[in-house]
Amino acid sequence: MDRCLLVLGASSDVGAAYIRAYHERYDKIVGTYYTNKEQAERLKEELGRKMEIFCLNMLQEEEIDRFAAFLRERALFPEYVLHLPAQKTEMKRAEELESGRLREDLELGVVSIMRLLRTLLPHMQEKEFGRICFLLSSVTEHPIAYQSSYLITKYALLGAVKALAVEYAPKKIMVNAVSPSMMDTKFIKNVSPFVKKKVLDTTAVKRLATVDDVIRAFAFLLDEKNEYMTGENLLLAGGGRINS
Repeated sequence: MDRCLLVLGASSDVGAAYIRAYHERYDKIVGTYYTNKEQAERLKEELGRKMEIFCLNMLQEEEIDRFAAFLRERALFPEYVLHLPAQKTEMKRAEELESGRLREDLELGVVSIMRLLRTLLPHMQEKEFGRICFLLSSVTEHPIAYQSSYLITKYALLGAVKALAVEYAPKKIMVNAVSPSMMDTKFIKNVSPFVKKKVLDTTAVKRLATVDDVIRAFAFLLDEKNEYMTGENLLLAGGGRINS
């Protein structure tokens, strides 16, 4: 069967790096973007007909449904799904958290993918094959203060991983997550040096996680030969657990 990959957040550092490194695994790749059109168009230019790009606001249910219709019209039924979208974190006390921000984080991180999977899962079940991976965070193993919305959303997404894994394992659909510690990407460009140093002090290897660290983990979990590992949250914290 044709191998079709869907990357939600393809224009992110992780999404673009995964596509560039592993595109030869797939016959077709569908990538979504919202703000970074330039990166998405570069991927399309590099991969040509293999790559489809789609501008998608995952905070809007009608946009999710429009994208699902696009997939059906093009007869694109991804068996491999990589879910990456997240908003930049805000350092705030829990008492300062605005309900609107929490709703947005949950919509973007959790509700959107669950709505889209209504279209994708029936095909995977019919084929008795699927690989789904989520980008979480090491906060799911080592919670940190003053990022309550981010923390709540990542735990909710971890719950989705567990729920999907236990329900769809009999259909050979493997659902997993990767949880890196702070990654050295543009996503953290406004993070203070103090916070970065605090992260480094908790890691045994004394460096931040890299995009390459993360995409190699995704490559393992998304591999068609991964026929047993499901419902797992793979921690990439540079030995942070050793020092905790």
